[in-house]
Amino acid sequence: MSRAPTTAAPELGAAHKWYAILLGTRPGSTADKIKSSFAVKQHFDRAAELDPADPTSRHLVGLWCYEVARLSWLERKAASALFASPPEATYQEAYTHLSHAERLEPGFYANNRLLLAKCCSEMGQRQEARDWLAECLAMEPRDADDRKALQEAAKLRY
Repeated sequence: MSRAPTTAAPELGAAHKWYAILLGTRPGSTADKIKSSFAVKQHFDRAAELDPADPTSRHLVGLWCYEVARLSWLERKAASALFASPPEATYQEAYTHLSHAERLEPGFYANNRLLLAKCCSEMGQRQEARDWLAECLAMEPRDADDRKALQEAAKLRY
């Protein structure tokens, strides 16, 4: 299944991006989701490589890194039991991709700024976390995703 974009549209970043999104939202067990996470990351990386000006692809790589970085010890142990090498990422990696997306198109997505604030907080960079949070809260919501991110941001205190 992870070969579909490479055979249908091997050089189209959007095909890799949307394939990864669909693959990542597919129902299944935790083991299935962990297993598919490797392919999801591979296709997000390929989308960002093929379309380096697309902030959404870069955001999605950062989001993947953030979600993996925040796995609990128990989730990591479960993944280790299922796979020789579970997915790995750090908050710094997530921050690097998310900040790259923000440089490509500042303010394109409230959730990107929210995740930047969360990464900074996790890395102990409280002032930068507050700065990103303030930038997030200053945004006008454009859709339901933005409204959700702004509601979550309003609850945070750094």
